[in-house]
Amino acid sequence: MGTPGTRLPTELEMAGQYGVSRISVRRAVKELAAQGLLTVVHGRGTSVSDRAGDVGQADASE
Repeated sequence: MGTPGTRLPTELEMAGQYGVSRISVRRAVKELAAQGLLTVVHGRGTSVSDRAGDVGQADASE
């Protein structure tokens, strides 16, 4: 998914980059945060969680 600690672009930037609505980005971020893959800190941004690195390692070992 990405290197733990890597900051994601803003919701507005991702919406423009991927050609989707901001609400779609917001829903996806919320779901990934609920799964523990992203960390959202209001006022600071969204970053890849430490747990996301574990998921990547599991995929690589299969």
